[in-house]
Amino acid sequence: MYPEDDKGKRWIRIEDVFAVEESHTRLPALFADELYRNGESGMGYTIFTVVFADGQWQACVTGNAVDLIRYPPGKGSRDVVAVISRGSKR
Repeated sequence: MYPEDDKGKRWIRIEDVFAVEESHTRLPALFADELYRNGESGMGYTIFTVVFADGQWQACVTGNAVDLIRYPPGKGSRDVVAVISRGSKR
């Protein structure tokens, strides 16, 4: 959705961007891509489970953008080994 269609969004001119850095809340692209391929779980939302290397897991509910999640304390993107999709597989 473009900013002119959503009052909560604003434009940023590319000339004003000084640096771009990796976010510590980013889901690794491999897993985000898998979730996007599987489609949304319902109209406007996605439900999925993130599996960590130590066997722990975390359920997540997001809008249509699955790229940024809140990790549990002590966990981050390097700990993710799989996602379990609740997508529609359209």
